[in-house]
Amino acid sequence: MALKSLREASVRLDLSSIRGVMMGIIASKAPEIFKVTVIRKVHGKYVWDHFHCRDSFVRNFVKKEMKWSFCRTTRPGKKTPQNIEEILTDSFLRFVSTISNFKILAVFVVNSDQTLIYYTAGAEGTYAAIGSKQVEVVGKDEWRGFTLMVGVSMSVSEPTLPTGLLNRC
Repeated sequence: MALKSLREASVRLDLSSIRGVMMGIIASKAPEIFKVTVIRKVHGKYVWDHFHCRDSFVRNFVKKEMKWSFCRTTRPGKKTPQNIEEILTDSFLRFVSTISNFKILAVFVVNSDQTLIYYTAGAEGTYAAIGSKQVEVVGKDEWRGFTLMVGVSMSVSEPTLPTGLLNRC
């Protein structure tokens, strides 16, 4: 019931969060399950073991009992413009012209890029009823992360550029 209410509230559910809910319910309703020692066969040998909420157990429960499957979120891909060669050639010629006309030193010619490093909890998907067409998730468009910007100078003789972080929480 707890998992269904979380899913109905559009909470993103992955194996870790489902396992956490399951372990919490088991620990509160039947804590003795974690203390029971069982014998199971592993690779042809019998071993003494305790109950664990393994990935395979959680996947099996979600599929057979909840009738859910893992659904990935999708977004349309970016398209390359038809005139990409013309755009890149123009950009290159402007770059060369600027460097030569203004006599820019190699140390000041820097190729840099920035990338967003996510540290938000959750995955790009969630578990939902098998055959679901639309799967909503709260906070899908929200993110927590920081921007890492790296740059490389054209100069070989100068020291490397410092790495900078721009926090965007």
